[in-house]
Amino acid sequence: MNVEITKEEYLDLLDLLHIAGWVLVAHKTEKDPRTEKYDTIMQKFYALAGQMGSGDLIEFYPVARQYYHARKFGDGSTVTCLVQRCLDHCHSTDVLDGRA
Repeated sequence: MNVEITKEEYLDLLDLLHIAGWVLVAHKTEKDPRTEKYDTIMQKFYALAGQMGSGDLIEFYPVARQYYHARKFGDGSTVTCLVQRCLDHCHSTDVLDGRA
């Protein structure tokens, strides 16, 4: 299956993948086999960053053999603010419930 998207849509997709990544790994301390298929899909889209003109936002780490968001990706972005707001809410809920 081929899907054509613009560079702007690819940037939006990176935002969505960033949010999904936080949801998948926010509380885990080790690899979860149930999420490996999602990691694989995210890696496929991250691998396209260079050809989509977003190579400065995604970096490949040879030792881990995986792509990750570059620091530039999150600096002051709307998505980073949304993720932080969600984390703050979860933490404050945990405090109120006596779990933190």
